[in-house]
Amino acid sequence: MKRKILKHTLLPLLIASALSSFSASALAVGELIEIEDSLRRGSNVVKAINDDGTVAVGGGWVFGGSIAWRYTTLTGMQRLETGGVGVTDSSNARDINGKGDIVVGEAYTLNEAGTGSKEIAFRWTAGTGMVDIGSLIPGGEASANGVSSDGTKIVGDAQYGENYDRHAFLWHNDVMTDLGSLYGDGVSVANAISSDGNVIVGSSASNVLLEGIGTPINHAFKYDSENGMVDLGVLSIDGVQSESWANAVSADGGVIVGASSALLYGRNSHAVMWDSDGIHDIHSAAAETSNAHGINGDGSVIVGSMTIEPGLSAREHAFRWTAETGMQSVEAWLADNDVIVGEAVATQSARDVSKDGTVVVGVLSNDQAFIARVGSEGSGLMTVEKMNDSLISSVSALGVTMASASTVISGAHSRPMSRRVNKGEKTLWLAGDWGRDNHNSRDVSVGMAEVGGGYNFGSVQLNLSLGKTWANQDTYLGGRSDSSGKYFMFEGIVPLSVENGLYATLGGYGHWGEVDIRRGYTNAGTTAYSKASPDSDSWGVRARVDWLDSVALASVKLSPYADLSYTHSSMDSFTETGGGFPAQFDKREEGVTELRLGLNAALPLESAPVIFVANLEAAHRFDSEGARTSGQMVGLFAFDLEGQQYDSTWMKAGVGLEADLELGKASIMLNATTEGEMPTAWLAASYQVKF
Repeated sequence: MKRKILKHTLLPLLIASALSSFSASALAVGELIEIEDSLRRGSNVVKAINDDGTVAVGGGWVFGGSIAWRYTTLTGMQRLETGGVGVTDSSNARDINGKGDIVVGEAYTLNEAGTGSKEIAFRWTAGTGMVDIGSLIPGGEASANGVSSDGTKIVGDAQYGENYDRHAFLWHNDVMTDLGSLYGDGVSVANAISSDGNVIVGSSASNVLLEGIGTPINHAFKYDSENGMVDLGVLSIDGVQSESWANAVSADGGVIVGASSALLYGRNSHAVMWDSDGIHDIHSAAAETSNAHGINGDGSVIVGSMTIEPGLSAREHAFRWTAETGMQSVEAWLADNDVIVGEAVATQSARDVSKDGTVVVGVLSNDQAFIARVGSEGSGLMTVEKMNDSLISSVSALGVTMASASTVISGAHSRPMSRRVNKGEKTLWLAGDWGRDNHNSRDVSVGMAEVGGGYNFGSVQLNLSLGKTWANQDTYLGGRSDSSGKYFMFEGIVPLSVENGLYATLGGYGHWGEVDIRRGYTNAGTTAYSKASPDSDSWGVRARVDWLDSVALASVKLSPYADLSYTHSSMDSFTETGGGFPAQFDKREEGVTELRLGLNAALPLESAPVIFVANLEAAHRFDSEGARTSGQMVGLFAFDLEGQQYDSTWMKAGVGLEADLELGKASIMLNATTEGEMPTAWLAASYQVKF
């Protein structure tokens, strides 16, 4: 029977941590959630990230099989090419080097007889695909568990005898070295290797079974080239035979962390650290059990899990340990640093810690990933999933700006022929729109007001408008985006065939303004806000053809039209202020091309100098996805969110009245759309004089 002893498996929280520096190029929050969700379904597991957090690796059921994969912000999740190892039944990536271009793990291939599968340890690069690094015996099985930062050294466990027992190994320069065991007939597994590749840690056990339990006892070990495999020892707990295991090692190999237990499988376990002075019990007297999972760069901060409540009500809590504070829950650490922690916050396990010790990543009791920090950029605790929702809400800020700008064309200027006057005449008008947008769960109010005028030269009528727009949107957890701006618009109405009623309208506009953004999110169980006020601008062009009164049905005159427009909007980069987790957003730009085919109808009313007007329009947006939103959580990790998905086709309808008054013409029209990025409904009103 194959046996793997206490293998250290990195949880997906390592993605969020970007442990070496939490650099600006780390994986996007939205991508973290996608991987986290697959883990919770039990089908996929993230094992490791590279130094700057830009590449993650893992394995599980994906792409129609159980395979090893590599994930980057640019490529997404990609299957590791098997290369020369041939067809694999399944594979699993376990670790990655600092740059992210070398991956190690295990794969199951057909054995030499072709009668079953064999586990091989592989090293992968983009150029070679998976390469079998061999085993300790010819044809033996192996698994690669860790790799040094430069990718030249690999550790793991490999079969050394015919009974499938394993020994820890070190692979270097194409040579696999048996690291042996702490016991003459024992087994061992290497779980991790220091960044510099000089220290290997893991656990070893004798094949002699413990009486009454039937399982060997493990001892943690440290291995280096000078001293070989050294037993790190165990604690003396309650006078009972103990075991230990090593889970992680500091960057230079000087400090190792893990746990020592009085019984097997972690019962009554104490978190421990080993340094040059030997083993140290860092367990808290207030805890029932504890286990250390991660360590910072210089070994001064240790994180893990501890059980506080006794008996059947026992539940794990994440802990953070330093020599000054001792072992304290992450909740207590935050509270000591003036963070208000809500009652609903319940950590379960801390899996790793940043190089400087200020950021802790782990799992809450509801299986959500959390990131907790104390620092000058902000302090608190956030869940990756909830923060993802918050960041997505800010994606709509540019959409609000575009809604304001597009209202100019689709609102006040949706019927340019109503502005047309005779040759030699002038015209002035006031116009305004106000509406609501509740499509796709949005909650937006939009409006605009303008003053304009024009003169018909005969060959062309030139119009110029100046106006103001505003749009307000309620977002996640009480957040809000308020956009306001000013615009100018020019149009030229060109008669193509006066006899046939054909007219072309060509024009463009510019819009500039500001967006006040308040982003809401949960910080340690309470609502917090970060704010910013970036500048925004838009410009657009339009070409339209109207066929006035081309069809008459009784007293109703029908005028079909085709309208093509392009709008380009941008929002400057900005950095939020306030709250525990402010974010920096990169500049966003987005272009939208829309085609509208419609029909205007006019019916004079006999009882009054009023014309009943109606409109029916089909609109198509050629761009179904908006621009991506990228940036970084200040002091933490980068994000790169997919663009907003847009409805590509919708219908618009409107009804209203036009009345010729003594001094001019007044109109009012109620419009509605079926879906899309236009307001759900809006009211347009105008007053026009000509002279």
